[in-house]
Amino acid sequence: MENKEVKRDLSEASQQEMLLKERKANSAWRKLRRNKSAMFGLILVVFVTLFSLVGPFIYRVDPAAMDFLKVNAKPGTLGLPLGADNLGRDLLARLIHGGRVSLIVAVGGMAVWGVVGILAGLNLWDGGGERNKNIKPGVDGMV
Repeated sequence: MENKEVKRDLSEASQQEMLLKERKANSAWRKLRRNKSAMFGLILVVFVTLFSLVGPFIYRVDPAAMDFLKVNAKPGTLGLPLGADNLGRDLLARLIHGGRVSLIVAVGGMAVWGVVGILAGLNLWDGGGERNKNIKPGVDGMV
């Protein structure tokens, strides 16, 4: 009788060990690290986010300031790392500013549609009925 209990305990322990190994192998971070395109995208998003958030503290130039003496300046000239546009505005400052605007729009849009999705899900939580039939085509269109 003790032999059977020991075998069952061993099998339960080995099952737990197998489940732990499977969880580790299927973790999202490991899958992400294996996919080179996904890692490149993650690094790019982190870089743009840091560049946009930290950039204004390091590079303090007004993105809208015009200097007609620096019109169409080439990169690296006259203290302009990326050059200037046809109105003499610093392109690096404009890139940093534009990145911040893009991040605000992306996070704001995600928040708005997240709230809309949660409210729609809560509204349709009753398990069916006429509301589901009427709203489903609209939800399908958003997806």
